[in-house]
Amino acid sequence: MHSADSVHTADTVHKPDTTRFPGKPPGMTLTSASTDAEVEAAYDDNADYRDTASITKARLFAQACRLLVRRYTSGVSSDGTSINRNVELIRDELRDVDTWLDGNDPARSQSSTVVYDFRESRS
Repeated sequence: MHSADSVHTADTVHKPDTTRFPGKPPGMTLTSASTDAEVEAAYDDNADYRDTASITKARLFAQACRLLVRRYTSGVSSDGTSINRNVELIRDELRDVDTWLDGNDPARSQSSTVVYDFRESRS
């Protein structure tokens, strides 16, 4: 029997790679407790959301962008070191990913209501 996190390919079982951040699953949700390295890794790992047409990657990329903008705007990283980052570039990428998600993520699509007017119809 294989764990629920396993991916089966023919006779081989592939476990998710958790070596980058042991104990944290790939595609994890970022939180305020996430380290700068974890946020930056999520940013890098999910930057190809357009190439892969992955809504999940786009959501994680947007989440990483939001955290990076907030953290980098202060000019000090969470470990107290001074940083110099291009926050405007990250803001531009956040706008791009939000636009992409608006057009591709069913959870963001506006549900439309169709109203039929039968006042003029005959029975």
